[in-house]
Amino acid sequence: MSLQTRIRALETLDAGRVLVLSATSLTLDLLPMLHDTLRTGDRCERLSVLLHAEGGDADAARRIALRLHACTDRLVLWVPDRCDAAVTLLALAAHAIVVDPTTRFAPVAPSLPIDGPDGPSTLSARALRDGWRVVRDDHGLDEIAARTQALQWLAAHLFPTALTAFHRHVQEQARIADALLSLADAGRPAEARAAIVQALMEGDDAVASSLDADALGRLGLPVIEAGTLATPMQDALRALHQDLASGAWHAGEDGVRDALIATVDGVHRRRQRPHAPTGLWEQAA
Repeated sequence: MSLQTRIRALETLDAGRVLVLSATSLTLDLLPMLHDTLRTGDRCERLSVLLHAEGGDADAARRIALRLHACTDRLVLWVPDRCDAAVTLLALAAHAIVVDPTTRFAPVAPSLPIDGPDGPSTLSARALRDGWRVVRDDHGLDEIAARTQALQWLAAHLFPTALTAFHRHVQEQARIADALLSLADAGRPAEARAAIVQALMEGDDAVASSLDADALGRLGLPVIEAGTLATPMQDALRALHQDLASGAWHAGEDGVRDALIATVDGVHRRRQRPHAPTGLWEQAA
């Protein structure tokens, strides 16, 4: 069964307008095709977006969220797989987040590349902030001595300019997260938004290395278990998930296909060609 047929089946089950966005990475170069796809229809009461993505950057997530909100009164995001920070950010803009029991979201805190004792590694914002505690506990030092030793380690492994740039990146990520939360719920108090952003950025008892539906719900986000949907919609949604997860649309002898945008009106795949600076979008027959 074709993707368009799957999408049509979901739309007949009161899912609103359905958009499929699948990409190896959420990047700004998805926006032109996304814009062209969405402008073919009128503003809709509800837009349901089935999202598959393995990575991406925060600004792309923000711009994609703004474009999706521009054409609908209610944005529903269906996220069936494990997602990285960019997808978690995009989910913050949704009025409802539909998840499977296996769906996992990464916290949105960025990581800082470092040269560790065992080779290249990364350091999260939380680890950077609380590193002195590890030194204290491992070496039995008091707070002042532990902070001094942690600072000496940072000075030996990081350029001050890199640390400054990382701090600015963390602050920008926090601002984007706050703005996306405002898109979905403009009436949410600033204090509540700040608490959600802090939990996602820095971690607390509700946030671990990955977040499931319960963790998102505890933070106050509008999570819906796919299992609570009507059975016909569950079946149609599962079939569409399986079509995308099969990876069949990635195959191609003339280049790697790394993105797909589909609606009931058409399916477009992006082909990355050897030595070409940009991908080529092609409409499926």
